[in-house]
Amino acid sequence: MKRHPLPRILLIDEFYFQRLIQQKYEFVMMNFENKVIVDIIKSRWQNVLSDYFYSIDADKGKGEKREKEKVEFVCSDLYEPYRSIIATYFKNATYLVDHFHVVKLVNDQLNNTRKGKCVNIQMTGSLGIQTPQIQI
Repeated sequence: MKRHPLPRILLIDEFYFQRLIQQKYEFVMMNFENKVIVDIIKSRWQNVLSDYFYSIDADKGKGEKREKEKVEFVCSDLYEPYRSIIATYFKNATYLVDHFHVVKLVNDQLNNTRKGKCVNIQMTGSLGIQTPQIQI
C-alpha cells in the first residue's frame, strides 16, 4: 500500500493482527476528514514508528513546508509510545485523546471508587460519611 499524504487531522491506533508473531499489533493511520487510511505499519513498537516518521520529510530542503508540519491535530489513545511519537514528530499539532478512552478511564476510576466504598460498608457497616448533628 502506497502511503497517502499526512492529513490535517490524523487518527492513529493499532489493531490486533496475528498472535503467532512477535509484533502482534499493527499501527494504522487514518485521515479524519475523508476516512481514508493513510498507511499501515507492521508494528506499533516505538523504535519502528520513530524510524518511519523520521523518514517522512527527510528529503525536504530548508524553507520547504514539511509534511508533518501540516498536521494540526493528532488523535490517539493514551498509549505512551504514541504520546512520545506525537511530541517528537508533530510538534505543531494538538494532541487529542479519543473519547472512547477518556470515557473508559473515567468509568474505571468510578468503578474503583465504588468497589472501595462497598468494601468499607462491608467492614464498618457505613459509608464513612458523618452527618452533622442538628440540635433543636
